[in-house]
Amino acid sequence: MAKYRCTVCNYVFDEEKEVRKFSDLSKEWVCPIRGARKSAFILLSEAIEQKKEGMTVSDVLIDQITEWGVKYVFGVPGTSTLGIVDAIN
Repeated sequence: MAKYRCTVCNYVFDEEKEVRKFSDLSKEWVCPIRGARKSAFILLSEAIEQKKEGMTVSDVLIDQITEWGVKYVFGVPGTSTLGIVDAIN
C-alpha cells in the first residue's frame, strides 16, 4: 500500500489506513485539510527521492514528525531554530 502527500499542507493519504486506493478516488476528491485537488498529491516515496539532494537535518526532522501526524509545532524562533523554521515552510 502506498502513501500520497499533499504538496499544499503535507497531509498524508495512507491507502492502508483509508482501506482504499488513491487511484480509486474520484477526480473531484479534495484534501480533507486544505481542500487541495487530487492533482496536488504526490507519491510519498517520490517526494523523498526528489528532496534527498540538499536535505538538512532539519528537513529530515520535519519530514519525520509530519509522517507521525504532528500538526502543530510551538516554539520561539531564534538563531538556533531557524533551520527548523525554514524546513517547516
